[in-house]
Amino acid sequence: MKRFSGAVGKAPYGPLLLLWFGSAPLHAQTPPPGIPEVVVYGDRAFFGKPERTLTEDRISSYGSSSVGELLDQIAREFGGRREPPVYLIDGKRISGLGDIDSYPPEAIRSIQVFAPGSASGLIASTTRRAINIVLKEQVRVTIGRAAVEIAPTSGSRHLDGDVGVTDIKRPRRFNMTLRARHDEAINESDRDVVQVEETAASLGQFRTLRPTFRDAELRASLADQITPNFRAIVSARLAASQSVARLGVAPSGQARQQDVQSRLAALEIQTHGDIGKWLIAVDSSYDLGRRRIRTDNVSRFDDALLKSPYVVTRTSRFTLGVEATRPLFDLLAGPVTLSLRARSSRDGIATRERDFVQWLTEAGASLHIPIASSASGSSGAIGDLSLGVDLSRSRASRVGALTSSTLSFQWQPNGWLQLAGSATAGSTPPGVDFLAGPLLLTPGVRYFDPLRGETIDVTQLSGGNPDLGTQRQANRQLTMTLSPLGSERLQLTMAYEGVRDRNSIIAFPQASDLLLRAFPGRFRRAFDGALVEIDARPISVKRRSEDQLRFGLQFDLPPLGTKATRFHFAASHTVLIKSDAVLTSAFAPIDLLGSNALGIGGETSPRHVGDASLDYTERGLGIRLTGRYEGVSSLDLLDDSTPNKVRFAPLATFDMRLFIEGHRLLPDIPWLKGARLSATIVNITNAQQDARDSQGATPLRYQPAYRDPKGRAFTLEFRKRF
Repeated sequence: MKRFSGAVGKAPYGPLLLLWFGSAPLHAQTPPPGIPEVVVYGDRAFFGKPERTLTEDRISSYGSSSVGELLDQIAREFGGRREPPVYLIDGKRISGLGDIDSYPPEAIRSIQVFAPGSASGLIASTTRRAINIVLKEQVRVTIGRAAVEIAPTSGSRHLDGDVGVTDIKRPRRFNMTLRARHDEAINESDRDVVQVEETAASLGQFRTLRPTFRDAELRASLADQITPNFRAIVSARLAASQSVARLGVAPSGQARQQDVQSRLAALEIQTHGDIGKWLIAVDSSYDLGRRRIRTDNVSRFDDALLKSPYVVTRTSRFTLGVEATRPLFDLLAGPVTLSLRARSSRDGIATRERDFVQWLTEAGASLHIPIASSASGSSGAIGDLSLGVDLSRSRASRVGALTSSTLSFQWQPNGWLQLAGSATAGSTPPGVDFLAGPLLLTPGVRYFDPLRGETIDVTQLSGGNPDLGTQRQANRQLTMTLSPLGSERLQLTMAYEGVRDRNSIIAFPQASDLLLRAFPGRFRRAFDGALVEIDARPISVKRRSEDQLRFGLQFDLPPLGTKATRFHFAASHTVLIKSDAVLTSAFAPIDLLGSNALGIGGETSPRHVGDASLDYTERGLGIRLTGRYEGVSSLDLLDDSTPNKVRFAPLATFDMRLFIEGHRLLPDIPWLKGARLSATIVNITNAQQDARDSQGATPLRYQPAYRDPKGRAFTLEFRKRF
């Protein structure tokens, strides 16, 4: 099976053949001038029918400035899955979005989104979704963009801009983008935050809700055909950032401040091609990073960590992976496909305390087995049905051998129904940041002490926890997609996801009576009993489980039969059926949705979450409305003898984005050709979540400004193609 080009006509191979693409170089596949190209993507039993196909008109309706931004918006519409999709460009897999993230949407001809499990056989994975990005044959464009955001509620500004050059002339494509960003600080005094008792009201001007932040990034990527059968992609990235946070006033009367400076350099090389019947993919990457944190005027009981106000961390990561895929033999429904993979990585982190290196090696295999195929005439009344099996074994330094397995299926009994499901069980080691991140003391952290029922400022210890162990996961997923009209114009989805984790690593929760008893060594107090320091490094909980259902609706309509005008509506509702955790063997399960909820990382989990978006576009004019709803949730701060439950009220927020092309706005001004003006309002109603305890008061830690420092914000963006 190959990737073909030719004159327009009926494709005999169905909508997707994409696996055994690429044995001929792309420059040999370009049709003669004047003859439109048809790309045939092969055997639909391999991937199935796309859930959605986004044409240029549909892509432009998002008003996105980059491919990365566009794919983020698409991902939010589908939602509900933890695994990232597998991306392909012109039918050829890429290891990540680093190569194409900065490309302008104008470079895309179409995007095909496939069902969960559609990547089975493409790589050694049986559960991930495949997204194919079809680029235009030839594009040469330079794009500049500048944006300013103003938040009247907090009085802050955000500035960002970028300039990028994209040159596509198959088989070669090149992109270089320079980006810069600046965020002004938001002080507590800007939001009238109520201060802790016995402190001056003016303290708010010395504490930031959001630090000053600035960064710059340069990205470049080049892809080309290096031999008739192999293609290479080289991507490089340089980035630098700085943030400055105010942490209040020390007992000595001096202002506290934390300055964080980061540098990053990354290089990635990918090659893809054919050797006989094998489709081979080799990718390697190397990252170097440095972070320096300076914290002024820190005080604590134990001064062992205060040898220097600086915390300097150097990180390095090297990965090398090989994947090979080929058909083994043919069944009536199609070929049984084998995928093999081998990968090795080295993660290093060097701090003042020690140097830490973790090696991880992995070998795995997967089988894609077609059971029935309507295209081959072997399905009868079954339709298209395939199974996937994935097995892997890895070894991590300091941990030992780990195993993982996945069983999956994809079933399309007819043209309007698709089903996909999977069951995964396996183990993963904690990352080096969790194990060996630098120990950092941050003073002036606002914290609620459940023992004394007061909000105070404490010194917080963060960093790695070397006592974390191997995580074990068992996940189940089932997705059903309905197309009642027999097309993509109307789609209904229902997805179930169940998670059963053991030794799950989580951020340290907000304090409660239960947490004080489970981890007493994490809280340090003065002689009078006042809480002065917390150890907020990550912890492992014995067990955590979650079951959720997600319902989705998408409706796409070209009004009045014209493709120039489009209307799209998408909505989803996620219901957490169950969410609980067991901290240690000595404690009973905690219902994370009930009155005894324990906030993981200080946050709660509402049972109901809804999202909706409405798009309307017409010849260079577009409007996009989005909304999000989070249901009621609660947090247990004290034990049953002195109950104090904080209830977080439901919250609904709405955003709007309006864009208009320059030729539509002022057609007689030549320099506006290729320009676009956009206006965005985030949180139109300036909604703030209300939190009340059992006495009807809002604990200082849960004031609205802490949960949403910025508030309503207006953004004006100008983008120009050259």
